[in-house]
This record gives sequence, C-alpha cells and structure tokens, in this order.
Amino acid sequence: MAKCGFRRLAAWILAAAVALAGCGGGSGDAQGTPPTGDQAQNQAPAQPAGPKQVTIGIWSSPNTFNPISYDTTYTYLIIRMLYPTLLEMNDKLEFEGRLAERWTVSDDKTQFTFYLNKNARWSDGTPITAHDVAATVSMIARPETKTTRRSLIDTIAGLDENGTAPEGKVSGIRVVDDHTIEFTTKGPVDPDAFLEKLGVNVFIVPKALLDQVQNPAEIDREPWSMEPRVTGGPFKFVRYVTDQYVELEKNPDYWLGEPKLDKIFVRIVPRATMAAALEKGEIDITGGAGIGEVPVEDWEKVSAMPHLTPATYVAPSYQYMDVNAAQPHLSDPRVRRAFAHAINRQLIVDRLLKGQGEVLNTPLNSANKYYRPELQKELEYNPEKAKQLLQEAGWDFNREIVLLTPTGNTVREQSADIIQANLQAVGVKVQVQKVDFPTRQAMAQRGEWEISLVGFSATFDPDFSSQVSAKGAYNYRRLPGPENDNKKHYNPRLDELLLQGKNTADFEERMRIYTEAQKVFIEDLPLIPLYAPKALVVVNKRVTGVKPGPQGLTWNTHEWDVTQ
Repeated sequence: MAKCGFRRLAAWILAAAVALAGCGGGSGDAQGTPPTGDQAQNQAPAQPAGPKQVTIGIWSSPNTFNPISYDTTYTYLIIRMLYPTLLEMNDKLEFEGRLAERWTVSDDKTQFTFYLNKNARWSDGTPITAHDVAATVSMIARPETKTTRRSLIDTIAGLDENGTAPEGKVSGIRVVDDHTIEFTTKGPVDPDAFLEKLGVNVFIVPKALLDQVQNPAEIDREPWSMEPRVTGGPFKFVRYVTDQYVELEKNPDYWLGEPKLDKIFVRIVPRATMAAALEKGEIDITGGAGIGEVPVEDWEKVSAMPHLTPATYVAPSYQYMDVNAAQPHLSDPRVRRAFAHAINRQLIVDRLLKGQGEVLNTPLNSANKYYRPELQKELEYNPEKAKQLLQEAGWDFNREIVLLTPTGNTVREQSADIIQANLQAVGVKVQVQKVDFPTRQAMAQRGEWEISLVGFSATFDPDFSSQVSAKGAYNYRRLPGPENDNKKHYNPRLDELLLQGKNTADFEERMRIYTEAQKVFIEDLPLIPLYAPKALVVVNKRVTGVKPGPQGLTWNTHEWDVTQ
C-alpha cells in the first residue's frame, strides 16, 4: 500500500468515515428484488432472514455499462463494482492493491511496474492477465475508438498528446509475463497522478472481448455494453430493468475474498422522493456526490432518522454551465465572462444548497491541493460589468439562446431558473429546455446546443484537459454536422500548459504550471464553474463496512455486510 499525497481532502473523508463507523444495513426480500412500498416500510428498521442485499439510490438511469465509452457518474458507480482496476484509493487516501497486489515506481519516475494477483479470474473462470491490461489500454489508445478514457493514459510513451497511437500499438507498454506489466512514460511524471489515473480509473476489460470488436468507433454498441456477462469485480451483472433498477449478484470467486453481500440493487429514485424512500427502507444508501444524495431541504429531517447515519464529504466534483464557444455568437471570451459576472452563484449556494457548497472560478475545488484561493476573487457577481462586456462584444440583445438542462438533479434544475433570471436581467434572452440526461449527452456530442448545465466528477490530479482541450473527451464545443467532429473550440495556450503539467513530476513546478493554467482558463472561460456541493449521503445502520472514499462509497463493496 502506498501513501497518496492528497492531503487537503483527508480531513473531510476521515470525518465522514468516523461518522459512518459501525453502521449496519438491510437486505431485501428473499426472491431477489429491491424492496418497495409497504414491503420496504415493514423492513425498516429490521428485515426478515434471506439473501443479504443492499439497495443504493441514484437519481438517473445509466446509459451504458461499457467501461471504455461511459460518460456519466451514474454508470461509473456501477462499473466499479463489475470491472477490476489495478489499484483503488481507500478512505485514508492511500492506494490499495486490487488486480495488482504490488507495484513499483522507478527512481526517475518514468517506469511503473504492476505485479498482478495470480488468483484473479474473470467471472467465466479464465485468468485475468497482463495481456488483458495491455489490450484495454491499447483499445483506449486506438484513434478510432469511442472512449472517454484517453486523458488517463496520455503520459505513456508512444502516445501522442491526445493519447492515441496507430492501431493502439503503444511502445510504452511491456507485458513482462502473464502477471507482470510495465508502463514507461514520456518523461518524469507525478507518481500519485499516474497511479490515480491509470491505476484507479482505468477499468480492465477481457482481451477476449476486445479482440472481437470489429469497429472500435462503435464499441459502445457491443453486446457487453448493456449486458456485461464476463466481468471481474466483486459483483456480477444480473439484469437492468430500464429506468427502474440494476441488479448485481456477488462474484463468489472474487480473488480478494467472497463478498459478504449476496446482491446489490442500484435503484433509480427521483430526487423528490429520495427522503421518503430512505424513511421507508426502500433504499439503504444514497449513491453519492451529484448522482444520488439527500435533498438539502430534507437533510435535517433525514439525518435525524434513527435508522440512518448521515455523512458529508467534499468530492472532486462540481457543477458548471458549459458554453458552446464554437457557435459564432458565443465565441468571444467577453460574452462568456459577461455570463459569469451576471450569474449570482453565491445565491445558488445559499438558497438551493443552504450553504452546503462553495462557489468556484476554475474546475479545481478546495479538495484539490492545486486549488488557488486568490483566484476565487475573479468573476464576482457584477451585473453592470456583465452589461458592459456584452456591449463591448457586440451582443445581439434580440437573440434568444437555449439553456439545455438535464433532469434528475433538482438543485441543478432549480439553478436554471436563477440563471435564466440573472441573464435576462442583463439583457440576454434565455429559454430553458429540460431533457433527460442521456438526451442531453447525445445533443452535446452532436454539437446541437448553446449553453448547458452539467456536472463533472474528476480525479484529484489537477489535469482538466478532458473538458477543455482540442481532443478532450468531454469537450463538446463544436458545430453540428459530422464535418465538425474534430473542430472543437479550444485555447492553444491552455492546452500547452495542461500538457506540460501532465509531463512534470516536481510538485512546485506543477503548482506553477497549474496556477498559470487556471489563470488562462479564467481569461478564456470555455465553461463557467458554478458551485461544488458537499455530498449529503446517508447509510442505513444495518449496513456495515461502508466507508466514504474520495470517489464515493462503493470502492470496497466486497467488504460490506448487513445485520439480519
């Protein structure tokens, strides 16, 4: 186990872990379905004997179970229970072995060697080997692959700055033997950053499945994207009842030990009914930051329920208003800065979050060690300055723009009304269009949008290139039409700084680079950070072993148990 250098967040995570220490949790019915209605009411706080199972509540439906192409945290929560990673980051912000039982870093910080657990098996009984790891990274690196994972691997030697190599042939990957794999980077890198990105956040897929992919550009259409039958995590996929729940069962052959729970259900619960579902025992655990929390207006009531234990923590996530700067009328940075000055972001935090959050000016919140407090003085709420910038930019005050707002996160939906009123107060006509989250993602990817509300869950490394760079997986700032697929808005200077940061190992030098990158970001403002909410989560006291980690609660589900 290697100590990780993310200290700013430690106090928050440890405090939440202490709050949840000793919690216990409930199981559903013996037939293997999530408890609902009167049945669930009768199961709180005690449940009959039967299969040990837990139900997690999230706000919106997953749109895939593909660990290479997924693009939402709703999916991430489920995938991390199904597919293995080399490492995991625990509640103490330390790296723990998962598929890798140990690892080494060379003195010059350019070579990372992982030694895999020889007992690791896929759910079909075949061994998990270094060849599976290499095949996964190679598939991500193929230029034609539809993936959101390239920013996690792009420091590996043999990849270009976009994280790609022809046919996925990466010179910086060497399979030493079936259970040893070595990665060489382009130059010295921060070990914590590399281990968090590649080790913790790249999910390994069976090479046998990847070898069958005929068209990597359509990898999200592979049968295992929606029905993953060969997996290697602590739980196995059973079924997905669309817009209702995902059912998982334990993997009895999990190499770190047979999970104590028999089943986990991930149930889609509207935010408005989350508190009632917790009270009735229909769900045991809220999904976590930005995807399934106790509504802030219900927090006092829910946290006082005797069968629940509350906890709050700061995650590396935030909400923002994306701006399609590829659209001519949104291409002037003065327009985007005017929008930022027009929006009363502190009002959103105070009124909608009841103070349980912070206003941001960059993609890095106070949980990140590269967060710069002095930069938070920029982009203050100033309607008069907003009007001035719009005048200077020649804004057409007769134009109406559409604010695309995904449903599911009620605070985000309510913030759309505040943002609409704020922008209209400075002369910008705004229409709010609400769509479900998968529709929002599809429209964004096609470039069919102007401004949009969305959230982002990141790693603790300060690299935010995936959201802003020319090839960023979450940079959807483009015009509609296939001819514009590779014509995204980006800032060359910002791209240059973020690339330097990725390939720098010295902390002080990285701090200088990322401070400058944040300054350039504020000047260009390709997206407008709004707020970073504290996660408001609860766990039924019958569930044991739940510990908040930096990426939420589900990092150690093989250790969860329930008291009957």
